[in-house]
Amino acid sequence: MKQKRLILIVIITLSVVALVAPFGWVSFRAAYSRTGRDSTMVTSNVGAQPGQIKNPAETTGLHVAGEELFQRSLQADLIRRLQQVPGFGQIQPISDPVDQAEFPYLFVEIARKDIFWTPAYGRAELEIKIAYASNGDISFRHSEPTAFHNENEAPSIKRSGKYKFTDVSWGIMSLPGYHDYLASQVATAILADLQD
Repeated sequence: MKQKRLILIVIITLSVVALVAPFGWVSFRAAYSRTGRDSTMVTSNVGAQPGQIKNPAETTGLHVAGEELFQRSLQADLIRRLQQVPGFGQIQPISDPVDQAEFPYLFVEIARKDIFWTPAYGRAELEIKIAYASNGDISFRHSEPTAFHNENEAPSIKRSGKYKFTDVSWGIMSLPGYHDYLASQVATAILADLQD
């Protein structure tokens, strides 16, 4: 009798693990979401007509700073989207944050991340900061309020932005799926502002 009970417990445990494990490893999502966004963007446009691409790039540097799982989702989404936009060229991930690159540079910081997830419900509050410079100099990211310095008259564009996102989602979703969804919302907003 004890042996049958032990076998039953093992089978139930393995079944539960087999059902729950994909929620932590595989990206999937079938959910309804209500996402809000608040943002501010400051831009410096030197020596070019509005709408003109400044320093069209063969390469654009990208550094995404933050917690690893969400950081990876956001970086992958940004790389995929930016490479489809003329003017950014090939996206080069930069592993360590620097203030000066030899090519256009986008720095994204996940300043605050509060994500609560279950397989049926998720909520999130995110604060994201970005700094972009077509001449590669994002040293202005350290100043508050943002102060752009243009030592020469070479055409360039610099942008500094802050985003706050809130989300509530109901449905069936894995943790990677929820992170991918949030990353897509953040990447969409950043790309829209960079192209504006």
